[in-house]
Amino acid sequence: MKFLRHKSIHWLFGLKENRIVSKTAHDSRPVRDVLTSAGDEQVHLRGYGQVRIIRRDDPHGVPRFYVTSMLDMTLEAFNLHHERHWNIETYHRAIKQLCTAEGCSTRSATAQKNHLFCVLRAFSFLEREVLEGRLQNWYALKRNLYLEAARSFIQTTGVGFVSA
Repeated sequence: MKFLRHKSIHWLFGLKENRIVSKTAHDSRPVRDVLTSAGDEQVHLRGYGQVRIIRRDDPHGVPRFYVTSMLDMTLEAFNLHHERHWNIETYHRAIKQLCTAEGCSTRSATAQKNHLFCVLRAFSFLEREVLEGRLQNWYALKRNLYLEAARSFIQTTGVGFVSA
């Protein structure tokens, strides 16, 4: 964070709930005790300086804390940044799970670049299929392939599930 401050770059990160902050001098407490409900507040972050902390509860009621160097950030602006961030995280998860982005076992730079190109090309195919309405979502193709393989196996071998 200090590196980014020296480069005059604003940032927004997740924050552990036990990170020590203080509203006033000599009032150091974990961030979970400062923000007890959803909202935001400007505080002093130990080891850094003035920051804005934001608490947001996930759908299961678990609190998530964020910290930003943008002291004037509103909750609306945070929600916009968080939505963009979440879209990027979803994309990365999909290329790892569906396109085997981490599955390259070669050492040469050329082979790794070729693998990455194929991963991005495969993801582009999935995205086009979703946009054109041929797939419901990115995971539908994988699900449909597994269902078809299971159906074919059961039909060919005559093996079925026996209910108890």
